[in-house]
Amino acid sequence: MAHHQVAARIDGDDFQGRMFWIKATELYTDPPHLARIAYEYDQAIGVDDLVLFYHPPGIADGPEQYDVDALQAKFHVDHKGVYSSDFLLEVPRGSKTSLLQKMHKGYRALHEAGHQCRLILVSNWGWDDADDLAKSIRADGKLPDTFFSDGPGTKLGKIREAWRTHLGIDGSELADFARRVRWELYFFACTRQLDYMAAKLQNAGLRPPDPTKRVNPYDDLIRKLLCERRAINVDADALREICAREDLVAGECLDPIGRRVGLRSYMRWAETMEADCIDHVCVAEHFDGRYIRAPALWNGTVYTEVVDFLDKVVREQAADEILLECHLSLAYLAGTRLPAKCGLCVAPVQKGRRGREAWRPGITSEGLPEWNEIRRSNEGGSADVVVALSVTHAIGEDVSAYCQEDGLNPVIFLELLPEQGVGPHSILGPDHAQHLAVQALDRMRQARGLIGRGARVHLFAAAPNALLFFLGQVAGDLLQPIQLYEHDWEGVQSGLYLPSLCLPPNPVA
Repeated sequence: MAHHQVAARIDGDDFQGRMFWIKATELYTDPPHLARIAYEYDQAIGVDDLVLFYHPPGIADGPEQYDVDALQAKFHVDHKGVYSSDFLLEVPRGSKTSLLQKMHKGYRALHEAGHQCRLILVSNWGWDDADDLAKSIRADGKLPDTFFSDGPGTKLGKIREAWRTHLGIDGSELADFARRVRWELYFFACTRQLDYMAAKLQNAGLRPPDPTKRVNPYDDLIRKLLCERRAINVDADALREICAREDLVAGECLDPIGRRVGLRSYMRWAETMEADCIDHVCVAEHFDGRYIRAPALWNGTVYTEVVDFLDKVVREQAADEILLECHLSLAYLAGTRLPAKCGLCVAPVQKGRRGREAWRPGITSEGLPEWNEIRRSNEGGSADVVVALSVTHAIGEDVSAYCQEDGLNPVIFLELLPEQGVGPHSILGPDHAQHLAVQALDRMRQARGLIGRGARVHLFAAAPNALLFFLGQVAGDLLQPIQLYEHDWEGVQSGLYLPSLCLPPNPVA
């Protein structure tokens, strides 16, 4: 076998093995939701690379609960190819079955064993942008509802019928199978995958690989376990015993999830929320990356799904931390639904140089830096106040430019900047963040008071989600009516800002 073929095979094995270690860290969440994990699981041929068995009641995915996730890992050494609805039906040279047939075979085996399963294809390849199915795949990897409901003469209907014929099954079985399939494509390149794995191992109390060494003990260990020809099907105790024998145990978990819930509106960097929280709401399907699919969704479906979830958290008194992998507007909304008076003391989880940390403020703000204020008045303006929170970046000029382009002509323009300067580390910690939130509320209410209680606040921010969460907590409905905005980072739609939520949730005329 040629050198490049050997190298490709090793890279593929490492890709699959590292997926095992990434998922295996979920055995050590608190409370644990993963019961055991299997590698090369013979009872699920076709989706046998990695099989995860969850504690009852399983993993929630929309209205469904799944007790098993079966993953098939496909690594490609280059990006000459892409996935498409037709590619899934192709039978590779030297094989007798297509990828779709293999996944369906695994589905049947798990279904007959009594499992409610999801079938997940994980690959570093992506979708063919021209493929009709790819255009409709949601951010959560699900097939769209239209795949199941569109008529037989439509583009998706023709793909559905081609799959049904290819598998030789009826429409009912195809629907049950296809609703369980998830596509996790564009997965990390090997170097990024290794970095991600190292962080997960460290949080689980295992020693991460030494980045200065070429040898990775975890790559070698999974190969050795496989060569012993015993089933790799382990729970938390069994895996920790294996790692202890190899001197890979470092101590206690660094990031126990406890009573942590989550809010996710985009997938990039947020793919593991299911493992990082006891419960979460994901509205990413309503966005293309960071962009809302339709503006009305902000104050419609997105608002409703987030509020319904947070209200449930309050009713059940179910959380003391919240992971905010979401737009700034939703972090603010979360704060308004989880104020201190709700009976919970919920701290936002903020990412920093030391990893994740629950920002739980103390009781004192003495001596903490405050805001510097830039205020401009315009007697001929409309009855509006524009506020720019310049924390991580100075955004005053961009916001002013947006107001001019959009015809927003406020009576008062207020920019708030931290006393110690703008930058990624301008907030000193949870006490400082809450202090700034209280002070920002005071400044905004004072500015609006110069106009009248009915004046609308337009809020723009470049700041950590934790600050927007605290601001929402202390503001409640005191700043309403308020219109929030998201930055158009890629300049795809306006180059500056895009309106997002308005509270109360009525569209702004």
